[in-house]
Amino acid sequence: MINIDRYILKIGIIIVLLLSYNFDNVTQRMSYEHKFISPSTKVELNEKKVGYGKNHLKFLRESAAECTLFLNKNEEFPINEPCSILLLGYGARKTIKGGTGSGDIDSKFSTFEEGLENAGFKITTKNWLDQKEYPLLEEHNTVKADIAIYVLSRNSGEGMDREISKGDVLLTDEEINDILFLNKNYKKFILVLNTCGVVDLSPVSKVSNILLISQLGSVVGDILGDIILGKSNPTGKLATTWTKIEDYKFIHEFGENDDTNYIEGIYVGYRLFNSVGIKPLYPFGFGKSYTSFDISKISLTNEKDEINIKVKIKNIGKFPGKEVIQIYVSPSQSNESKPYQSLVSFKKTPNINPSDEIELDLSFKLKSVARYDTKKASYILDKGNYIIRVGNSSEDTKIYGYIELDDDITTDILKNINSGYSTGFNDFNPKITLKDEIKNVQKIKLTKNDFEVKKIDYNYEANINKDLLEIKDSDLAYMCLGDFSDINNRLSGIAGLTTKNIKEIRNYIRMADGPAGLRLTNFLDNKSSQPYTTAIPISTALAQTFNTDLLEKIGNLIATEMEIYNIQLWLAPALNIHRNILCGRNFEYFSEDPLISGKMAAALTKGVQSHKNRGTTIKHLTANNQETRKYNNNSNMSERTLREIYLKGFQIAIEDSQPSAIMTSYNLLNGMHTSENKDLLINVVRNEWNFKGLIMSDWSISGLNESGGKYRKQNVFEIIKGGNNIMMPGSDIDYSILIDKLNEKLITRDDLLQCSSKVYETIQLLNK
Repeated sequence: MINIDRYILKIGIIIVLLLSYNFDNVTQRMSYEHKFISPSTKVELNEKKVGYGKNHLKFLRESAAECTLFLNKNEEFPINEPCSILLLGYGARKTIKGGTGSGDIDSKFSTFEEGLENAGFKITTKNWLDQKEYPLLEEHNTVKADIAIYVLSRNSGEGMDREISKGDVLLTDEEINDILFLNKNYKKFILVLNTCGVVDLSPVSKVSNILLISQLGSVVGDILGDIILGKSNPTGKLATTWTKIEDYKFIHEFGENDDTNYIEGIYVGYRLFNSVGIKPLYPFGFGKSYTSFDISKISLTNEKDEINIKVKIKNIGKFPGKEVIQIYVSPSQSNESKPYQSLVSFKKTPNINPSDEIELDLSFKLKSVARYDTKKASYILDKGNYIIRVGNSSEDTKIYGYIELDDDITTDILKNINSGYSTGFNDFNPKITLKDEIKNVQKIKLTKNDFEVKKIDYNYEANINKDLLEIKDSDLAYMCLGDFSDINNRLSGIAGLTTKNIKEIRNYIRMADGPAGLRLTNFLDNKSSQPYTTAIPISTALAQTFNTDLLEKIGNLIATEMEIYNIQLWLAPALNIHRNILCGRNFEYFSEDPLISGKMAAALTKGVQSHKNRGTTIKHLTANNQETRKYNNNSNMSERTLREIYLKGFQIAIEDSQPSAIMTSYNLLNGMHTSENKDLLINVVRNEWNFKGLIMSDWSISGLNESGGKYRKQNVFEIIKGGNNIMMPGSDIDYSILIDKLNEKLITRDDLLQCSSKVYETIQLLNK
């Protein structure tokens, strides 16, 4: 049984901290952050779409198995028909559909117990599940059954990081004993992982069948029966490495109060493990299904620096299924240290029947593995060989060829971010040797003529909208804040609005939290069996699909519900990097890899924004990688680490999909709040990435940030001057501060016009 004592203790501490604030601010914070305001307004549903719930659940049930995968598998499953089940484990009845905090969705779902019974299975352990304290199996007379299932659950959420303790990252003694007992005594046994993230499975890694089902939202309880009966085939791949806890020893700092030093630099996830020679329990990109595939090369060609690969995939197993083709590049190790390999392209096949064969086209640009040189403020490809590897996990690839460069090549000429800032440490720099033979494989030779050098014009000028020129300063200040004046008279559960205080501006933007769906409170008629909104799988599970086409369809699902409830802006997707498995909010994020993170966020955005007047907000820019003191913690890292790992996913998402908005993070980055950092928001986001949309802060109200510590709180007028367009949700205190700073000439009318013009432009765009 999971030890929940420490969770209760932490919840108590949080309550005490909240009560230490004045009552008005606490009430406002609870209204915004927990989003469970009693309904005071009726919602007019589009009658043509009132049956959306069943259709969305049907779609998710048909596709959610792509989020799941076997870590271990033998030939005992699937089975032909429902039978008796010995169902055990904390998560069997107390199934977790998704994490807590702003990523939680108020939606109905079935537990695994209910889902299996709905599928026709007979559960023989009802009495065992009824007990408050589960007895050890070897000390209890267990009943007989045809198959056995043990459900291991873990949860996490906003505001609280995970711990290296039994019942969290580590298994409890009871869990280990019960799982090993079942594996020994039942020929047909599956360990089911209903977890928010990585758990150290080393004590049970020899279990014959381990199914990572993750947390799949509204359909989580029904998927297990479909998989056991072979109606659905788990075809996911790990988007984050799973291994034993001691393998993470190279990540030196996490959960510090003031400064968290990213000493490991660019060596995160598989980049670390591959480079230092650690073989994980279950590597990045790995996943087993009910079938297997043969991958063979067809051709390797190029158009200048774009490399094109044709791959042939044959289903050599007994069941229909899908495979994920992954392309990695091992860069030249001359000069500066670089990871052993990096993912540069991926694609999921359609469903392939046994013995059938298909062909896939994949491509990448070699510049995607260029290193950032801080002294030159440029991306550089060092001369040498770049080995191309193709396979179905980071540990299972074959060399298809290599690219030869005779000269160093500069691909991007940029400006430094916060020039002159020193982290006070040197990045981790392992010695990497590429021992692979590259004889008898295809070579592509590239020269400087094959590359276009990108040089940025750093002359961004914010547009001043002529419709705002006659609006008074006090009203412009209102536009730079959320609608803090009327938080209760709105759609129940809404996360925020732009201001409605200005009579000359009739429209405004309605925002709803994410990223596991629209976070709105259920107040439909009690006779309705449909959920208020659909809870989609957690982002880590979505990333495990490696299927951007599927994520576009899920984005379409989200947009349909946005239309029904008149929400213009979804405060999602979130794509911070899984730097450390202890981050409590990792379930909201996709992966340890920037390419996966960026492509998945872009796909969801494309799906949502294919609908008129609907937009996404990618978040949290940037380095929001822990919940401990997240308001005032400084993520301290080299500019190379920042650009190659923690900004790369955002860049990919923005350049691929142009989301309507970006949300900055709570934390500081190299000594400055991200929401106030002009180099980040103007030079990088606006000039380098050519972002056209709205930039907003994460939810902050003066007086509610963590007190004490080394660094000051976010400052509303510094936010406005730093390139952020709107502080959300804002408060009357923030409004007063803006007016005072305007009178003191610390901000100008032009500052307010620049910010309010972008807010106004976005309002117009989403209310056409």
